[in-house]
Amino acid sequence: ARRHQNCAHRIKMMTNISTRISEKWTS
Repeated sequence: ARRHQNCAHRIKMMTNISTRISEKWTS
């Protein structure tokens, strides 16, 4: 369960970073 939570958190962080990058590119 702990490992799965960490993986989900990592995915969330990656998606957050990607959205930030896309925002930078659009603006």
